[in-house]
Amino acid sequence: MAWSPVERRVIESWAGLGLPAGSRILLLSDRDSRWPALLGEAGLEAEWHDAAEPLPRADRRFAGAMVAGVLETNEWDRWMVQQAAARLEPDAPVVLVTRNLTSLASPGDAAWLAGRIVREAAPRILRLAGLGRTAAPRRFAGRRYGASRLRGLLDRLGFEIERFEAAGAGWTAPLAALAPGQARALARFWVVVARTPRTGVLGGSVPLPPCREHVPAFEREQAQFLANRETWAWQH
Repeated sequence: MAWSPVERRVIESWAGLGLPAGSRILLLSDRDSRWPALLGEAGLEAEWHDAAEPLPRADRRFAGAMVAGVLETNEWDRWMVQQAAARLEPDAPVVLVTRNLTSLASPGDAAWLAGRIVREAAPRILRLAGLGRTAAPRRFAGRRYGASRLRGLLDRLGFEIERFEAAGAGWTAPLAALAPGQARALARFWVVVARTPRTGVLGGSVPLPPCREHVPAFEREQAQFLANRETWAWQH
């Protein structure tokens, strides 16, 4: 099977981890993706699961996990990664492949970024012009990731990031050859290799108080949001 440059980068990442042949990998990806076959060619046994459905029992442990193309479409991205990590052996690797927020690697990427800028700027311009009004929050319709946001997601879950690379230069290939550092932020994908937390759900990086203490603390921290929600609900 011929590999695209992004697929080759991902498979090389798995090969560099040195897992034994036949290791079981938890795969969260699109149903029709090529990743099961590609991981098989790399000597790994991929077990595909729908990211929108409950994952296998937590007592079924995998040697690693791969999350590709579904972080962008799942509203609860951090929860999904956390649940995948709970199915892994201690210190197991996780490979993430996700779309880059600032990609200019193709006409479609450039159009998406331009649309995002317009969507973010229009409400502010209307408010400054005195034309803005309270509106219902937009329903979740997908996302892409800046490097800092993706790093932050993994850091908060206690992961140790081993590799954080850009892949899929596309239109920006000439710039990537001349100035790889500058072109990195314009690539189509992020490819990240991280290690699962060694202890606890969050690796001990974030202390979790008992539920009876956590809920009031959350309400205090989110007081302004809760007040805004109540005001909006009353107005509408």
